[in-house]
Amino acid sequence: MTNNTSGDSSKPNFNVTILVAMFTLVASVTASYLTMRGDIRNTDSSNIQAFIAKQIDVNSGLMREITLLKQEVAKAIENEERWRMRYIEVSLEKLEVERQLNDKTDEASILEAWMDDMPFAAWAKKRGMDGYFILVAINERFTSNYGLTKADAIGKTDLQLFPEALAYQYIEADEQVIATGQPLRGVVNYQNTDGEIVQMNHIKYVMHFSDGEKGVAGMVID
Repeated sequence: MTNNTSGDSSKPNFNVTILVAMFTLVASVTASYLTMRGDIRNTDSSNIQAFIAKQIDVNSGLMREITLLKQEVAKAIENEERWRMRYIEVSLEKLEVERQLNDKTDEASILEAWMDDMPFAAWAKKRGMDGYFILVAINERFTSNYGLTKADAIGKTDLQLFPEALAYQYIEADEQVIATGQPLRGVVNYQNTDGEIVQMNHIKYVMHFSDGEKGVAGMVID
């Protein structure tokens, strides 16, 4: 965080302003008194009273200005404290967001490493905007089994990746898992990198995401 001390120097120094106003008041009173003493011999009493009344009005005006200045200083201090507290609040919110993002990044890295170490093809799906499940995570074994890269597969639906007949089988199984909330085990048809349809054992189960949504995760045991 940059300590912008140059910005503070441009702020008006309210304490100095008040001192100047008070000094002006004292000087005015003193000058009035000296003037009155100098002119008292040549001035009748009515003029002296008028002069004193006039000086009292001037000095009263200065006192009102000093009072207003004090009020402005108090208001400025209050506003500055309010903005300072808001700045601290926003900074803390930003730090919390960064912490949560870091936590999620670490969690994602751990999940990816865990999946890649599996001896079986594994994946996780989340429902997309169109209602179909899309792949959000796959492991290295998945990519080698189906001749896909992670860039090819992530964000795609089964209909975009596999033959239509097979894709609808996978979609039906996914919806069954979501509807029942129970794991689904069985034998399913898959197409390997040679285009051959083979049967493999698989298991699918409900996966709960951090945002509260339900998805489907699974693995194929070949």
